[in-house]
This record gives sequence, C-alpha cells and structure tokens, in this order.
Amino acid sequence: NLILGGSSPGINSLNVSFVGNTMSGGSVTIPLTGNNQTVVRFKTTTSGNAGIPWSIGGAPDRFVTLDFGVGGVIEFGSLTGAGTLACNGAGLHTVQVGGLNADSTFAGRLIDNGGTMALNKVGTGKLTLTGGTSTMTSGVNLYDGILNVGSANVFSASTPITFSGGMLQYSAANQADY
Repeated sequence: NLILGGSSPGINSLNVSFVGNTMSGGSVTIPLTGNNQTVVRFKTTTSGNAGIPWSIGGAPDRFVTLDFGVGGVIEFGSLTGAGTLACNGAGLHTVQVGGLNADSTFAGRLIDNGGTMALNKVGTGKLTLTGGTSTMTSGVNLYDGILNVGSANVFSASTPITFSGGMLQYSAANQADY
C-alpha cells in the first residue's frame, strides 16, 4: 500500500514522481487535507496500475495534479475520493478506470489544465461520478460496465461521449442531456 500526502504544519505541497509503472499490488491512497496541494508526476506515457484501487482525497477545490506524458494513459483499477484530477501540460491525457471490475464512486472533478483530459471506462463494474463541474473536453469513451452520471455538470454539454460497449446511466440527481 502506498499512502501519499498529509496535513502536517509547514507542508504546503507534496510532489511525487514515478519513473515507471512500479506499483504491483496493494492500493494507492492520496489523502489530501487542509490547504495542501499534491502533485503526482508520472514520467512515462503509460502509468498507474489497472489492478489496484486508487483513492484521491481532499476537498474539490484542492488539486491532485496528474502529470504524465502527452498521449499517455493513467490506469486506475477503481477510483474513489473527492479530489480534483487535473492534467498538466499540452496535449491529450487519458484517465482509464475500471480494470478491477469493481463498483466505485468518485466525488471529485476531472479538469483540463494546460492540456485536455479524456476518460475511458473499462471493466464490468460501475463507476459513479458525483462530483462538481468538470471541464474535461476530450471526451468519455465507454468500453464496458456502467458509467453512472450521478450529478448534473459532471460533464459539460459539449463533452463527446463514445460508446464501444457498456451503459451510460443517469441518476435521480441528474436529468441533464449530454
């Protein structure tokens, strides 16, 4: 298990860099609290681990910035928490969620930040998104399982959604058309 972050006095940010895909088991927890800022940098274009659960904590107004190569994909076996995932740097950055085939709920936001972000939903589980307004513009690609859009403004009206399998599900809290 890898736990990053904290709220110790005097720590205003935490910068972590991974040179490669070095996580082979357990879980990753980024428990961002207080006024801290966490930057997680992946130095390869393909990073993360589709076989482990990830929890991105923190208040929605505090960034957990994912910085990885242009054209890159970061894989999360499952995704929980309430932090903000922001790509950093020009070009397309893809977040792929669901390799564990498990249900999970992410209450954070997915935003463009210098580049553009896309979301790939894979695996047979259900990913429920309940966070605030996301500004991700490169689209949602639904490959398998269920993507539950649990609140309004999870995606903008202009966010393209591509179906290659799976199901898009609305909740009572979200009646928006996409």
